[in-house]
Amino acid sequence: MKKKYIVVISLIVSLSTLFLPWFGGYKGVQDVNGIILFQNPIAVSCIVISFVGLLLKNEYKSKVVTQIGLLGIIAMQIYEFFNWYSFNSSFTFDLRQSMSMCYPEFYFALLCMIGTYVLFFVTNKSDDLTF
Repeated sequence: MKKKYIVVISLIVSLSTLFLPWFGGYKGVQDVNGIILFQNPIAVSCIVISFVGLLLKNEYKSKVVTQIGLLGIIAMQIYEFFNWYSFNSSFTFDLRQSMSMCYPEFYFALLCMIGTYVLFFVTNKSDDLTF
């Protein structure tokens, strides 16, 4: 049970990085915070799924549901990295623009979420491979 509390705290800390500026032209002038993730219904669903998975009593279902949620959050962060600017300009994919207008806080947020997933995976490692 203590393992779940550690993962919940890590998930909350990782989600707190959403309030940092992730993208923009000039820092402090044209910032786009990580809250942009809340505009994506799939990302919000993955966040809810992660918390629900951590609250489940059945150990196997808890692992599966939480993994789906955490991987979904990571996937949606990467999706926002590639598409955040499309609501301002053309709806085309431009990797150079994504990388040039991305702040280090985005990479920090992504690493925090990957760290939460790794922490979840390590704390819930099971020796029983019969499932």
